[in-house]
Amino acid sequence: MDSNPYMNLNFVDLLQSQQDTSVGVEFPSIPFLSTQATEGRNFEHKTPSERKERRTWSPTDDVVLISSWLNTSKDPLVGNEQRSVAFWKRVAAYFEASPKVGGCEKRESSHCKQRWQKINDLVSKFAGAYEAATREKRSGQNENDVLKLAHEIFFTNHNKKFTLEHAWKELRNDQKWCALYTAKKCTAAIRVLAYGTAADPVDEYLRLGESTTQ
Repeated sequence: MDSNPYMNLNFVDLLQSQQDTSVGVEFPSIPFLSTQATEGRNFEHKTPSERKERRTWSPTDDVVLISSWLNTSKDPLVGNEQRSVAFWKRVAAYFEASPKVGGCEKRESSHCKQRWQKINDLVSKFAGAYEAATREKRSGQNENDVLKLAHEIFFTNHNKKFTLEHAWKELRNDQKWCALYTAKKCTAAIRVLAYGTAADPVDEYLRLGESTTQ
């Protein structure tokens, strides 16, 4: 009896048999890791809000937000009696109802509040720079010259460019905002006089520059 298992096999069968044996021994199976599978696992851990890139605020969005804030704060039915949470919910609702932003991603009340605080902060600082530029206006200079100097003063004071001129133009002549700005300016000046230190460190809460308090 033949002890060789390959004795009765033809040449082709012998080669096939040896290949099958070698594959099983020398080349263990390796799990296939595709890029799609990896991305899929990472994607499952993200919420829909995390997967959606936050839409940036356009100049039109800023103008609508300013209008929403002004009209909500001036509403005699709610006025200054409304709590902060309720106030910003009304601002967000006013913003969403505007046809100028129709069909865009919904802005939450917290987003509106954060954006308004940034606008109010930077516009207040630029208003101070503009006042300083106005005081330095020389004979023969026009409005564009003053505005250019205001940008230069803002950059010198805060080491960054002012990019919200559209917001400043919306707020600069509004009675409600001007009253608040004047009140902050007076408070900042009083704090500087009381503490005898530079405006910026003292007025961290009001966030006004030195030129604003003069």
